[in-house]
Amino acid sequence: MLTDNRQTMLDRNVDYCRQVVVVVIAAVGAYWSTTLASEVLLPWTLFLFGGAIIYTLVLPYKRASLIEGRWGLPARVKALTVVLMGSPFYLFPSIAVLLDTSLAESLPMFHYQIATFQFETAFSSFIPLVMSFLYGGLFASILTARVGIRFILRKFRYGEAEINETLRYATDRTGRIELGFSLAIVFAALYVIAGWYRLDVSSTSQYYFFGAFLLVMMLVFYGYFFVTYTPSVCPKWTRRLLEAILLLSIFATIIGYLLGILFALAAITLLHFLSNKGRRKLELRAFVEEKQEEN
Repeated sequence: MLTDNRQTMLDRNVDYCRQVVVVVIAAVGAYWSTTLASEVLLPWTLFLFGGAIIYTLVLPYKRASLIEGRWGLPARVKALTVVLMGSPFYLFPSIAVLLDTSLAESLPMFHYQIATFQFETAFSSFIPLVMSFLYGGLFASILTARVGIRFILRKFRYGEAEINETLRYATDRTGRIELGFSLAIVFAALYVIAGWYRLDVSSTSQYYFFGAFLLVMMLVFYGYFFVTYTPSVCPKWTRRLLEAILLLSIFATIIGYLLGILFALAAITLLHFLSNKGRRKLELRAFVEEKQEEN
């Protein structure tokens, strides 16, 4: 017979795997519906793809619940950050993409300009558009996270000192990683809408829908990685290089999704390995004290 604690952890692992399977099935169903069905309905497409993307926000917290000991609280705070601080980053742009049909043409037009070597026109028009999406959600996301996370932790009866310690030192957050998560969701929304407006060209629409499918799969890996990533325990220059590769790779998905996603997953895997290796050598208390001394 398993002990109660081991049984609880086993149940949580099974629940986490079940949630991952739900996301994968939704993403596969969305891709199947848009490429093999005789008639494609936009509400159904958005329901499946949107549901899969939204459900990926559940996975980080499920993953964080598997982490025992003092590192568990920072992991759960990071999982909350994905929702509370990240949502304005990708919620506002995604709504804008859905409501403004001209934005649906922006990604195919960008690809056309790249294919015809109009690089200056392509980047001068499309990159500012993507950046304006992100700027629009930045201020709201900061306010949401600062207020929301503290409110939730107080409801769970964490003390004020422990909340401050966790938010200031233990989570060791990095805005670049949070930005990467949001960029992946924004591009997934762009790919879905671009695919819908290219239904008259079957091969082109499948290209965009498959890109959205792969980005959803990448978000599953991203959520698993994000809650356990502790930047300060990684070698400084290696971390900066890999984080830069990660962000550039996600931006590269607007040119060619497969190449960009492969590089992004490689960067995530290496950062995850380096972070776990560093955390195994360091207790949370020692880590927090070191961060306090630096500040």
